[in-house]
Amino acid sequence: MNGSALKKSFKFITLTTIFFIIAPFHFSKAVMPADHYREMAENSKIKAIAVINSVKVIKRTRQNNHKRVEFELKHAFSSDVPSTFSGVCYSVDHFWQKPGAGGTIYHYPVKGSTVFVTIAADGGYITGMVTLDEEAEKQMIAFPERIRYGMTGAFFKKSDEKTDTDKTIEYDKLISPADGKESPDRNSTH
Repeated sequence: MNGSALKKSFKFITLTTIFFIIAPFHFSKAVMPADHYREMAENSKIKAIAVINSVKVIKRTRQNNHKRVEFELKHAFSSDVPSTFSGVCYSVDHFWQKPGAGGTIYHYPVKGSTVFVTIAADGGYITGMVTLDEEAEKQMIAFPERIRYGMTGAFFKKSDEKTDTDKTIEYDKLISPADGKESPDRNSTH
């Protein structure tokens, strides 16, 4: 093998090695299948109905705002939920913020709102959050076995009936994202 061929071979091996080292980090932020987000919510240590006590922006970037949300417990659906707890989330709050590509779920907490929230652990990432009205809150407390988890929050099975066509049961979203607004940008993945 002459020197030129050896240099080309070395260059190819080096570039290939760099690609295989960097590629997993680059692609790891891609949007995951919906089941991934559902499992994150199902496996969360905190599952509760709570009132949002405060929302604080802890970091602002060109892509989003990173927020810390403080909650006061109204009703726990998992064990050992403290009377007050917190979680962090991302929001795109300004027209000049351009969310990056990837699987980030955005939430829009509003102080004073009653929400059903799932958090990985106290102080950790908010895995799901939906605003509740009084009726939805009562239904969730009365029928906790009907709560189902989805990509951005919880869903509530309206009855125990199965569909005629197959064993799939459709679930209705409880209310909406935590700010009560529906828009393509809200509680979405980018």
